[in-house]
Amino acid sequence: MSTWLIRRLLALPVVLLVIYTVSFLLVEAAPGDPVLGQRDRIPPRVVVDRLRYMYNYDMPMWQRYGVWLGQYVRGDLGTSTSYGHQPVAQLVGPAFVRSAALGFMALALAVVVGTVVGIVAATHQNQWIDQASLVPVLLGISLPSFVTAAVLQILFAVVVPVFALGGWPDGWGEVLYHLTLPAIALAMPIVAYVSRLMRASMIETLRMDFVRTARAKGASPGRVVFKHALRNAFLPVLSFLGPAAAAVMTGSFVVEQVFRLPGMGDFFVKAVLDRDRRMVLSIVLVYAALLVTFNVVTDMMYGVLDPRIRVQEEKGAGS
Repeated sequence: MSTWLIRRLLALPVVLLVIYTVSFLLVEAAPGDPVLGQRDRIPPRVVVDRLRYMYNYDMPMWQRYGVWLGQYVRGDLGTSTSYGHQPVAQLVGPAFVRSAALGFMALALAVVVGTVVGIVAATHQNQWIDQASLVPVLLGISLPSFVTAAVLQILFAVVVPVFALGGWPDGWGEVLYHLTLPAIALAMPIVAYVSRLMRASMIETLRMDFVRTARAKGASPGRVVFKHALRNAFLPVLSFLGPAAAAVMTGSFVVEQVFRLPGMGDFFVKAVLDRDRRMVLSIVLVYAALLVTFNVVTDMMYGVLDPRIRVQEEKGAGS
C-alpha cells in the first residue's frame, strides 16, 4: 500500500473526531430540553429524572462527550429520545438505504450528463450547440433545488403524469419510477458545474501535443476524444466529485421533504424539531463518515487516472 494512501487512511479518524467534537458542542448549545422535546404535558419529576439517566443527561457534558464517543467507536449510534428509546441505527438504517440510493443515482446522473454535455460543447466550441449548452447550465446554477423539485412535480407528475408525485414504493421494483424526479432535481446544479469543468478541460486537452500526434496518425475524431483526450480531461471533474457528493447529500434533505421520501432528511428534520440531540448527532456523523470515505476513494481514483500525481506525493512524503 502506497504512502499517500496510508496517510489518508490514518487521517480519517482524526477528521471524524474533529467533526464529532464540533457537532457535539453545537448540539449541546442548541436551545430546548432534549428529554422533554415537544411534549405537551410534562411528566412527573421522577419520570423525567429516569429519562435523563437513560439518555446520559444526568452526566456533566464532558463525561457525556466521552461516553457517546466510546459508543460511536464501537459502532453504537445510541438511542433516540423522540422514538420511545429505540436504537438510532434501527430507525435510520432503512432511511439511509433510501437516501443513499437517491444520492448515488443523482450523482451518477450528474456525472454522465455533465460529461456528455461538456464534451459536446467542447468539440463544437463557439457554435450554436456550445451556446445552447449554456441554457441548462444557467438553470442548474440559478434555481434552488426545492424550486426545481416543485417545477418537476408540476410538469412530469401532474400535467404529464409520467413519474410519481412523491413517496416511496412498497418494493424495489418501482424505485426508478419514484426516484427519477428527485434525482434530477438534485443533479441539476451538479450537471451545470460538471459540464463547465468538462468543457474547459476538454478544450485545453484537445490543444495538447499528444492529441495533435494522434490526429496526425489518422485517428478518428471519436477515437481522439474518447481514447486519448477524455482520461486527462476528466481529472478536474474527478476532483470535483468530493464537493459534489457533499452537495448531493446535503441537498437531499430539502428534496426529500418536497417529494415526501422517508429518508435521512426526514429523520433529521424531525429530530431537530423534537430536540433529539442523539439522532441529530448520529445522522451528522453518518454523513460525515460517508463523505470523508468518498473523498479518499476520489483521491485513489485520481492516482489511478494520473500516476504522476501518486509518484509526486510519494516523493514528497519521502523527502
